[in-house]
Amino acid sequence: MIIGPVGSGKSTLIQALLGETVTHKGFITMGSIDSIAFCAQTPWLVNKSIQKNILGTSLFNGPWYRKVLTACALFEDLKNYPAGDRTLVGSKGITLSGGQKQRIALARAVYSKKPVMLLDDIFSGLDPVTEETIFQSLLGANGILRKEYNYLLVVLGDDGTITYQGTPANLPPNLVSMRDMSAVGEKRGTQMEDSSERELSANLEDIEVSLNPEPTTIDATTIDASRQTGDLRVYWYYLKTMGLKHTLLFAILGAICMGFGPAQNLWLNAWASDGNSAHISYYVGIYSIFFVLEILLTTIWIWHVLIFPLSASSIKLHNSQLNAALSATMAFFSNTDNGVTINRFSQDLMLTDNELPLTLIDCVEYIYTCIYRMVLIGLATAYVAITFPFVLATFYFVQRFYLRTSRQIRFLDLETKGPLYTNFIESLAGLATLRGFGWEEEFKHQNNEYLQASQRPFFLLATIQRWLALVLNLIVSGVAIIVAVAAVKLRGSIDPGFLGLALVNIMTLGTSLQSLVSFWTDLETSIGAVSRIRAFSEETPSEDPFHVPKAPDGWLKSGQIDIKNMYAGHGPYSEPVLHGINLSIAPGQHVGICGRSGSGKSSLLSTIFRIMDVKSGSIIMDGIDISTIAINQYRGSINALAQDALFLPGTIRDNLISADSVDLSDDQLDRVLQRTGLWDKVRDIGGLDAPLDAEASLSHGERQLFCLARAMLNQSRILALDEFTSNVDIDTDKAMQKIIREDFGHKTILVVAHRLDTILDFDRIVVLDRGKIIEDGSPSELLSRDSAFKVLYDAYRSEKTN
Repeated sequence: MIIGPVGSGKSTLIQALLGETVTHKGFITMGSIDSIAFCAQTPWLVNKSIQKNILGTSLFNGPWYRKVLTACALFEDLKNYPAGDRTLVGSKGITLSGGQKQRIALARAVYSKKPVMLLDDIFSGLDPVTEETIFQSLLGANGILRKEYNYLLVVLGDDGTITYQGTPANLPPNLVSMRDMSAVGEKRGTQMEDSSERELSANLEDIEVSLNPEPTTIDATTIDASRQTGDLRVYWYYLKTMGLKHTLLFAILGAICMGFGPAQNLWLNAWASDGNSAHISYYVGIYSIFFVLEILLTTIWIWHVLIFPLSASSIKLHNSQLNAALSATMAFFSNTDNGVTINRFSQDLMLTDNELPLTLIDCVEYIYTCIYRMVLIGLATAYVAITFPFVLATFYFVQRFYLRTSRQIRFLDLETKGPLYTNFIESLAGLATLRGFGWEEEFKHQNNEYLQASQRPFFLLATIQRWLALVLNLIVSGVAIIVAVAAVKLRGSIDPGFLGLALVNIMTLGTSLQSLVSFWTDLETSIGAVSRIRAFSEETPSEDPFHVPKAPDGWLKSGQIDIKNMYAGHGPYSEPVLHGINLSIAPGQHVGICGRSGSGKSSLLSTIFRIMDVKSGSIIMDGIDISTIAINQYRGSINALAQDALFLPGTIRDNLISADSVDLSDDQLDRVLQRTGLWDKVRDIGGLDAPLDAEASLSHGERQLFCLARAMLNQSRILALDEFTSNVDIDTDKAMQKIIREDFGHKTILVVAHRLDTILDFDRIVVLDRGKIIEDGSPSELLSRDSAFKVLYDAYRSEKTN
């Protein structure tokens, strides 16, 4: 066990043991490179089932798996999910509470049975009762880790040096005040209630642990019939994004530009038929005009199409997809990998920005070229024109046969990159954990499998494109034979000039038709990106599907909140996680929300913010049902402070002000920074307009203080805090609590807290369990009787005392 004051280097020492820090002097030796089980303070999870996250790359061991679930107090949470341990956790564990994510990451470390285990402040996000249960099950006198591991106490001083290492019993008298380590486990062991043991035993019988394959999400676009047959509505959608006026101008200019080629051929034929040499300058002048006009108009045509319709289309397609993603429901993000979303904004948009415009230009060019050449051939000789229907029919059936496969292959080429991106992003986020567990080779192998799967469609698409080129070349050869036979048979019955013109055009017609089919099929396969963007924009579930109007300005005046018989869940078809919530909060009232990990505390705040779906009941603020207010306006009217600080790329000023506070003066910004004690730090960074790298410039506590300063600039009547101070040191916590009480004292405050002494002076305490309110009253009232809050508070006080 590593203990010491704030900033003494505890986490840095753990990172050094993992090999994640730079060692300037000395060395570290380990038993083997894959001998460490690591659980970070910020849990790392992948978007798979709960069971897969716990197992990692280990094999399934039923009895040990159940024992680990019991020790980490996860059975109670699994009872709330219909799929049990096969429930998908979502990207970064988005469907789980902070405590649940921490316990799943802890269960992974325990299940691995590594000879060395490193746990970095794993109890910070847990409520006192859950913390006590897990501590006792793992590290108590009969804990499963107590039997497997030996303990060494390490005490760090303020300067990062070790002041003591050895057994807790031999701790020097001057350090005993830091914590009485000699009684760890034994002293806490007496506090575990028999009822909790009986409850855990009952859970073992109630919960079915499954080895069935985890559920997979099915993208509706993958079963769309139009993927095989095509959909002309996609072209109409694409043309509308280009703008119908610009599209019409693009078509007219293209017809004019491509018409200069046949016009020059007709002029040359007329020139050859004229035997008067005095007209040479006349013919040369007109031909030169045709040539100059062709170059000039073609340049204008290409410039116009690239600058106006295609650029406008790319912007509109990006914006429609971005708006759909920004307004998507939380259920969508919980069921969709991050890599899939990133793939849409990379591969799909790359096709619409680069390949699709050029293919469209080439395709239109060869459509006009083929039409003009067939007209010239028809004017010259009707005999050769008889073959047109047969040639066109042959090309039509070839491209139709080809497209049924190429469309699907193009979709697969786009879709198979999603898992590759997801695996890369998740591996990068959990690199320290992967290295600690020694899972590098397994994840490399998995990444190579995803890479191979993503390259197979590309190789197949290139292969069938070669097949198409071969078939088209054979057809063109057949047309050339027909032209040669016609030239021999008709040499005496047709004007030689027109016959020569027809022969030249029909020889190139086959090549033009081959190019047209190639570009058309490329267009058909590339248009699949537009089809995916259209489907994503139209079918992604929106948080505000009815586009409700905005409420009048200043609608939130007092901060009254009334929740009436509310049931809420993570999605429209999921089971409710909140049941029959009835709560009335008066303006200016301070309410603390507590309960065991996974009891529904964060879900209650998420529902108030309209992140979760309300299945029945209502939430009313200042007499207005929040479901009737535009969602962005509603959320902008409430202050929110979460456990994880949020920063965006930009300056300190950009991160400090919100969209509704852009007109704030520098004096106001300086005042809140001085109030939170951050002004000196901001001045050292470079002032309000200096770029902010929060990870490198601010400590964890300073990042939370920065978010608090941001909230002080928002004049909302309601402030909601979700375990805002759970991961900061005591001094920072005290500073935050003082600011909250002095600057937000007259506002309605909702606080989810595990440090229960921070809410003892609140007006009300609400205790949740299994998504229901089981207690509601003043702190003094609940502490004066045998209540669930008293049990939580006694456990919290006992933990602090020990």
